Amino acid sequence: MPDPKPPAPEPLTLRLLRDIFDKRGIPRRCPRRQCRRSRHCSGRALSPVDPLTPDERLPPCAVSAKPEARRQFIAMARDLLPPLDDSATLGTWPDDREAANHLRQAIAIVERIHSRPGPHPDSEGTALAAWHATDPAPELTALCRRIWRQPKAEKRPTASVDAASS
Repeated sequence: MPDPKPPAPEPLTLRLLRDIFDKRGIPRRCPRRQCRRSRHCSGRALSPVDPLTPDERLPPCAVSAKPEARRQFIAMARDLLPPLDDSATLGTWPDDREAANHLRQAIAIVERIHSRPGPHPDSEGTALAAWHATDPAPELTALCRRIWRQPKAEKRPTASVDAASS
């Protein structure tokens, strides 16, 4: 019996959408029991009833999303994600400080997406390595990475029994 083929990696925008959903707690309200229990947006991507593009796929948590919300997400993803597939600009950092910081944040977001389980294209990992190899300020990039990987802080730290008794 041949080995089962591993699943193909999803597009980066779809993985970004799943990551945003997880941060916002949307899987807790998903109709899929698996999403509610694991609190992670999972499941095969489905085509919405009225797709904006012929190849549009959405996670089960977002299949019933309104077209306007999907358009806004596509526009946000286009602005947010770094140019990982453009070999002409790959590794060329902008001279403008603000644009370079925006690129650092975008790279940190993609690295956070790559920390999630599931297949990720090797080309994205290669592109991230190329950006890091030519980084003019690696300490700022490391700071952005730490900020974007920061877990959600608790609302109130719990007081220990020892601290309350003294």
